[in-house]
Amino acid sequence: MRKFFIVLLISIFIIISFGEQNFLTTPSQVESLARVHANEDVNKFWPFLGGFVFGIIAPIYNYVVEPEVPAERLVKLRSIIKSEDDYLIDIYVRTYKDEIKKIKVGMSFAGWGSFIALLAISIST
Repeated sequence: MRKFFIVLLISIFIIISFGEQNFLTTPSQVESLARVHANEDVNKFWPFLGGFVFGIIAPIYNYVVEPEVPAERLVKLRSIIKSEDDYLIDIYVRTYKDEIKKIKVGMSFAGWGSFIALLAISIST
């Protein structure tokens, strides 16, 4: 009988915890989620290669071009933000785009720096 009550309590706890939806309510939660999603979505190879091949033009290009947020991310985000907190979607989009830009510009500079370092090593030998 005692095991039955323990199993019943655990089952009730699991049902209650999964039954509640986890909503994002603060801007800091939304910003951290946007940074995680941006790091998952960004391709770091092409900006690096662009910086290696095109030099300083690649970081400038990656800074000027405005990245887009995938629609799939926005649809999922809409399901975890309450309708009265619509301003959080704007914060997510701004943070996502800024993080993508930061990563791409950094990788472009890394590619350009790698080219300069390789050139310096080849000239010095």
